[in-house]
Amino acid sequence: MDEDWFGLVLGIGSYSQHDPYEEISKNIRHAVNGQLKENVNHFGTQKPVDLKRLMALIRDSNYQGYLPIETLGPGNPFEKVSGFLARVKAALQ
Repeated sequence: MDEDWFGLVLGIGSYSQHDPYEEISKNIRHAVNGQLKENVNHFGTQKPVDLKRLMALIRDSNYQGYLPIETLGPGNPFEKVSGFLARVKAALQ
């Protein structure tokens, strides 16, 4: 669908039936926004996101939106967010 006011919010933690990176690569062209999470749902199991692989997919797409980050679960949110942001920035290098 080619609509100015319609698009996908790409939540990378939402893919659970197949390889999440394959699914992300299929859907990112429809994304108008995304959410980077610490984990991906890899065939039903939570695994740390492969940020290098994810950033390569994003670079290879025509994605033009923001990439907000999200952390979940226990722990100090200030430490979790700053640590995850540092890992995201390192993956962008």
